[in-house]
Amino acid sequence: MNITHLTVKNFQGLANLDTAVNAPILFVAGGNGAGKSSLRDAIRIALTGAPSRVSLKKDYDAMIKDGTKKSSVTVATDVGNFDFTLPAGKGLHSDLSFLPLCIDATAFTTMKADERRKLLFELTGATASAKRVETDLTKLGAQPGHIQLILPLLKAGFAAAEKSARERATEAKGAWRAITGETWGSNKGDTWEPTVAEQPVDEAAISACSEKVQSNNAALNQLNQQRGTLMAQLNSANTQAQQRATLQETAGKLERARQKNVVDQKSLQEVQAQIELAEQAASIPQTLACPCCEAVLFLTPEGVLADAGHFDMSAPDVDTSKLEQFRQSEAMLQRAIANNERDIVLAENATNQLASFTELNTANIQEELEAIDADLLRLNDVRQQLQADLNNLHTAKQAYENSMSAKPKADAHHAEITSWLVIAEALSPSGIPANILAQAMGPFNVLLQNINSLVPEWRPVQLTEDMEILAASRPFGLLSESEQWRVQTMLTLALAQLSGINLVVLDRVDVLEPAARIELVNLLCDLTDQNLNLQIIMLGTLAKAPSGMPETVQCIWLAGGESVSVQQGKAA
Repeated sequence: MNITHLTVKNFQGLANLDTAVNAPILFVAGGNGAGKSSLRDAIRIALTGAPSRVSLKKDYDAMIKDGTKKSSVTVATDVGNFDFTLPAGKGLHSDLSFLPLCIDATAFTTMKADERRKLLFELTGATASAKRVETDLTKLGAQPGHIQLILPLLKAGFAAAEKSARERATEAKGAWRAITGETWGSNKGDTWEPTVAEQPVDEAAISACSEKVQSNNAALNQLNQQRGTLMAQLNSANTQAQQRATLQETAGKLERARQKNVVDQKSLQEVQAQIELAEQAASIPQTLACPCCEAVLFLTPEGVLADAGHFDMSAPDVDTSKLEQFRQSEAMLQRAIANNERDIVLAENATNQLASFTELNTANIQEELEAIDADLLRLNDVRQQLQADLNNLHTAKQAYENSMSAKPKADAHHAEITSWLVIAEALSPSGIPANILAQAMGPFNVLLQNINSLVPEWRPVQLTEDMEILAASRPFGLLSESEQWRVQTMLTLALAQLSGINLVVLDRVDVLEPAARIELVNLLCDLTDQNLNLQIIMLGTLAKAPSGMPETVQCIWLAGGESVSVQQGKAA
């Protein structure tokens, strides 16, 4: 991409710039506040759509020059025109993904190591595809099944896949140790042989011992069944004894219940007699003295006054006020008599049941149980010994079989360990990733070495496999400001050529001392002679307009936000 024309109106501190770009190198200079940084930001926002000094769209209006209402930027290139307008905040921009790296020399050095590595992979087309990894692992002798298990893990990165392979190798080592009883080693795994038992166990001995165990178990089962039957009889006898005791207790209450019932019957008769007298006394009417004569009168139930002298009006000797009390006593005695009669029936039934009750003899049962328990104890001892003998025979048989099968199993685990370790080493930073990185860094290092050769006065720049930036073995972070600027410039020149964009914007050239500026111009002229598609735009603060520049350098002087003069450099 080459810029052919720049047009800027009222953008930040730049009021007016309208110039054709007709040389490989454009040097824009001016004093402080002349509009150089505004031109840099204008080129960036037109080409990429990304502003430099504001982050929110609502603040875009701040990029319009003070005192004006509209702003526009147009960057004409050999691949089309790109622009940006304010306050609309819209425009047509380039879709080249690596363009921001070319117009911002600080971009690459501020990236993290992983970001730089990824960028170089994308620039050079060096990919860590699953197909490539599969091919490389197959050549190294990894097992196909292991390769297929590890390939999906590459999505999480080589480090995650390597970790998984090493963990699987550790698991396989544990399995190898479980078989051999030893710690795995590559040489030991190749030569290990098991200690084989002298002879296999006699199957007839195992069969005979098994039959004895089964016969003993059958006898034990029969005795346990007999013991269960006797225990059921003993439990039944104990239940009957409890029932007899309950019946005896109930039958013993018969005579006392009968006596109580006689007493309660007599008391009921006495209370009922009292009730009858009280009711009679209560039924005698009240007498009244006749007001005309001395006769005593009473009111009959028909409502007629009669002479009491013609009737027996004497009342029984009883307290009628206790009539209700007598009635309550009657009810209580009637309930007691009902309970007495119930208890007499229960006691009589219990007496009858006791007469026909047959009790089991538990002494015989206890004797039989003791005999069976003794036999069970003896047979259990026999069973334990027989089972121990059978277990020993099986253990010996298994040991022999294990010794016979240990070698192929150990060899299989050894092959598994070796395969996983091959994969782990291949996926480590020094394996396949290093090869891919070398492929990615190769073209970049060639360009960087060429740039280093063109400016021997500057520290040679180097990018290590760990993506660390060095200048003559000195880390980038320890360099001075001007040295860092030189490193950033050399890296950006290499990236611009590697990406094929071939456009570089270098701001703050004034950070270099005068001698270094001359070295920079010579470097850029040599590069543009080598690469005719390469274009560089430099911006810097100077006290006066530059002069004596080579003819490949076009100079623009800015003052007060406008282009004051445009001149073509002359051969030095």
